[in-house]
Parts: sequence; structure tokens; C-alpha cells
Amino acid sequence: MYVASWGSQPNGGRVSKIDMTTKTIDTLTAIIGNLDGIRPYDKGHLIISDWNSGTIHLVNYNGETQHVLQVGQSVGDIAYIHEKNLLLLPMNKQSRLLFYKLQ
Repeated sequence: MYVASWGSQPNGGRVSKIDMTTKTIDTLTAIIGNLDGIRPYDKGHLIISDWNSGTIHLVNYNGETQHVLQVGQSVGDIAYIHEKNLLLLPMNKQSRLLFYKLQ
């Protein structure tokens, strides 16, 4: 199981991997923000939202992080429809739902 943690202010949290059999927790990334949403992106990546900065990250299973998109503060849990390359981003403070076509 992969977990995107909020972390502490002002630094934020990281992505971790939990082995459900042994219950061991391994840190996957460095601290990258106040993480809220996490979804599988493809066979090699997760897509992660940072609520505080509004950054969307693509993280591979080795922990390498790539900046994908900047949308503004308050992006929460996310949805990704792989078949349509469609990313849905709820903007909590703005009461809006953003749609992005990813390539």
C-alpha cells in the first residue's frame, strides 16, 4: 500500500510504502509537500496532489518525483481515468472541479 502523508508545517510530508504482510514502512520520496490525493497513474507511477502548494507530482516506484502541473492551493483527493488520460482535481476552497487531459 502506498501512502501520501500530510506531514508537518511548514515542511510537509512524503510518500511511503507499507508492506501489508510484514507491516514495515519504507520511505519512498523526500519531503515534497502537504500531500492529500494519491492514485495509480500507470504501471510505473503514482500521481500525487499537494494541497498546500497545488502541485501535482508524478512519482515512480523508486521515489523519483516529477512536477506535472500547478493548479493552486486546496487540491484534495484526486481521480484519474487512465483510459481517457483524464485527471480530475477537486478544488476545496474554490468549490470547483478541474479536468485535465494528460499526455
